[in-house]
Amino acid sequence: MRSCFCFFVSLLVSTSAICGQNQFTAVVEDSASGEPIVGANVLVTGTNLGAMTDIIGKVTIAGIPNGPQTIIFSFIGYKTRALVIDFPLAEATQTIQVTLSQTNIEFEAVTVTTARTSYDLYDAPVRIEVKGEEDIGETMIDHPSSISELFLESTGIQVLQTSAVSNYVSIKLQGLDGSYTQILK
Repeated sequence: MRSCFCFFVSLLVSTSAICGQNQFTAVVEDSASGEPIVGANVLVTGTNLGAMTDIIGKVTIAGIPNGPQTIIFSFIGYKTRALVIDFPLAEATQTIQVTLSQTNIEFEAVTVTTARTSYDLYDAPVRIEVKGEEDIGETMIDHPSSISELFLESTGIQVLQTSAVSNYVSIKLQGLDGSYTQILK
């Protein structure tokens, strides 16, 4: 009975050694600025292994099988990049630098229409925030690099800084997520 148990344990150990459980670490950066890309997706094709980069653009994936593996790096607004890496790596603690280049995203045309109505702006059934040309000009003189400064003093609008490194902001209207917000000029 004991010899059967020892055989079973040795079979498990040898199977895991044959299959290989490698760890992969990479840092994903913008090719132009060298800034880390926070939240980039990193996937090992043909497996269910994947992760997202952290605040410094670093990602670690464990349990990668031996042999050549295709690893996909993607992020919205950047070209997807695929690398074929042969596991196990020469150095187990090796960190690979990956750069992604920005791409232009084309959106469909947006049509804005207006109509004269007999009611006042304050009586409108939908919340409308209008910034006059004077307000915009004054804000742009004080803070020329940040359009988000226009919305800091408006009620119902929250400006949240999402990245301390790149100064990205998310603008929420009436509590809705920033992806539902559209700014038109």
